[in-house]
Formats: sequence, structure tokens, C-alpha cells
Amino acid sequence: MSTTVPRYRREPSAAVMQYGDKSEPGSGHAVCLPPTLPVRDPAPAKRKPGRPRNEPIAEPVTAEAFLTSMQHFLPELPQWLNQVEDPRRRLDACTYSMQEITMLALVMLCCQCGSRRKLDRDRLREQFVLNFRMLLGNDEAEVTCADNMNRVLTMVDPAELERLAVRCSKALNSRKVLRKFKYDGMLVIAVDGTEMFTFNSRHCDKCLTRELSNGKIQYYHYVLAAKIVTPIGLILPAAFEFVENRKKKFDKQDCETKAFRRLAPRMNRLLKGCQVLVVGDGLYANEPVMKICERYKWSYMATLKDDHLPTLQEQVARAKQDRPVVDSSGWPRSKATRGETEDHDPDSKLRWRVNWITPLRYHGRVVHWIEIQEYGPNGPGYHNVWITDIKPNRHNAMPLAKAGRMRWKIENEGINTQKTGGY
Repeated sequence: MSTTVPRYRREPSAAVMQYGDKSEPGSGHAVCLPPTLPVRDPAPAKRKPGRPRNEPIAEPVTAEAFLTSMQHFLPELPQWLNQVEDPRRRLDACTYSMQEITMLALVMLCCQCGSRRKLDRDRLREQFVLNFRMLLGNDEAEVTCADNMNRVLTMVDPAELERLAVRCSKALNSRKVLRKFKYDGMLVIAVDGTEMFTFNSRHCDKCLTRELSNGKIQYYHYVLAAKIVTPIGLILPAAFEFVENRKKKFDKQDCETKAFRRLAPRMNRLLKGCQVLVVGDGLYANEPVMKICERYKWSYMATLKDDHLPTLQEQVARAKQDRPVVDSSGWPRSKATRGETEDHDPDSKLRWRVNWITPLRYHGRVVHWIEIQEYGPNGPGYHNVWITDIKPNRHNAMPLAKAGRMRWKIENEGINTQKTGGY
């Protein structure tokens, strides 16, 4: 077979003339093809010697990926689902178990089923029932309707589901799944609040209220979430606390910092035995939060705004001028140490510069100041400043700053995806 690339020419009759494979170019022997048929592409060039091309890996379907992940990482999950306390009174008259109801809710969430009506249509398919029984490991499991699932789950104690979620997170941690996502052996837990529901009229006695610009009163519910964050976008739940008015008469409404005081003991109990680095926004750069973290032996890292903690800001300004820092009483102390390190990513063409100042003193405790500045192809980008109890140096400053930056993942992959991602 000739390796010469065939030539093409168009005759006045508009027919396509293609040389045959057995003849040399220009030697005649043409085959006339109708204009409507596609012309055969030239033979591809031979591959150069080297490593053979890998066969593409078929992307698994959702049910198969869910089953494989659950059996490998959480084989006890069906058993844990059955241990959720059943809130129904007449258990002898119940057809479906708590295991079947909670698994159906997990399937709905993980498959991002947009509505309970769509779930009812899907559950009537034979393949859905087979996959559902495979997930539970029970050939006799039945699928209830979405309305019954919703009715039962509204009666379940939220603490039961919270313990179930944290149980799964701790199992992943004990099986070393999260080991490469930790900072210095500590789970990075971001704490942030988000608004869940708004109402034009009072929903319940615990609603928070605010006055709109038009003078109307709006009622809403707000929740404080603590979640394990990772660089790859994997977000795992740790604990939750509602921000709500628990008394009918109050001088000030409940707020996020008060909710954190209630959340911390439960988070410490649920995550017992785990080393924790708490990362928060500017609301958590205060002495009460520092005391809570010290009580439970947590490390902390909070965003420091320009107009926040003026006594500490004054020490930072003095340190940048190579002057001795002063404590909260105004007495000069030892000279602070400043440092700087840089890193870059050749693929994304991003460059980071991290500066730190250590030690500083705030209300009798030693804290440290750390700053990150990101540079992209178009100039400066992300910038942030934190205070932390972890002493930075040229070895850990860059990973520490990137751990603090992961706080935004609770807003994006965590809260935003949970609220608007089809769940």
C-alpha cells in the first residue's frame, strides 16, 4: 500500500476524483464518487515509537460510584442508619424501617434529585429498587414514597442525624482518608454562619427579626456550621448550632459568637480525640473565642480586619518599623521577629508571598500575625491577614496561610452548594 498522501482534484462535472491506492500519483486510475458522499480522509501517519497510550477509564455511574465508595470507606453505614432512633410511636404498624428511610434520603441528596415528586417517579423503576437493595445489602428492602420519608424525618431528633454525620467523618479520619488533607496532623475546621430561611410573617417564637429599608419586619432562621475543609473541595460536617431567640423577652438577639459558645462543647464531644485547627472570619478574632479554643486545646486562626483589635494593630505597626512591641498595658516588650517566604505554581502561573510577625501579645497571651498576598498573570489578587496561636517560621508559614485560606470553601463548596446545588 502506497504511503503517499492521495491528491484530490475537481473536474468541471463537479464530481470528486480520488486516486486509487494502487496507482502512483498522477498516473490515472481515478474513481468517480458522487458529490454527496464524503471523501475518505487520508491515512493517518504512523505513531512514533514510545510508551503505548493508556486505555481510557470508563466513568462509573452514580449508583456504582456510591456503592464502591460506601463499601470501601464506610461499610458500617447501613448498620449505623438502622441505629438512628425511630420517632414513630406504633413501630409494630410501620412497614418501612429507619434504615430504608434514611438511606432513601441519602440517595436523594447524593444524586441531587431536585424534588420529592421526581424521586417518586424514579423509585418506581426496577433498576432503582435493585440499586437501593444493593446499597443496603438486603434483597428484601423496600422503597417508601418521598412524602412518607419526609414525614418521618421531620420527627427525627436533629442530634441523631448530627451524630450520624460526625460518625462518618470520624470513620474517614480513623481510616487515614483525611491524612494528606491535614495541617500538621490537625483537621482544618472552618466555622461560619449562613441564613437558611426567610419569612414575611413570624414562623415560630425562635425566629430572628430585622427591619428592611421599607420599614417592614422580616423573620429568618440562621445556622452556625462547623465543617472539615480540604484543598480538593471535600467538605465534611462536624457540628451545627442554630442562631435563634430562645426567650420571648430579650435585650439583644442571639448572634453567631453566642452560638459558637454553645457549639464548642458539643463539637469537642463529637470530635473527641481529634486535633483541630479552627479557622474563622473576622468575627472570631476576639478574646472569648481564644479562651474557648485554649480550653479545648484547639489551635485557631482568625481573619484580622484593618479596623479590628486596635492594640494589636499598633503592635504590628511598631514591628514593621523595627520598634519594640508593647503589651496591653503599654509596657514595651522584646522586639518582634519578621519573616517572609514565597512559593509559585508553574501550571497556574500563580505566585504567593507570605509575611509573618512573631511574637505579639494580646490580653496576656502570645499571638502571631501572618499575611498572604497572591499574584497572578494580571497582577495582585487574593490578600488576607490572620492572627493565630501557631508560631510561623520559614517551614510552616506557607502551608499555614493556605490552611487559613481554605475557610472560604465552607462558603462555596459547603454552604453555597448545599443551598443552591440541587439538594
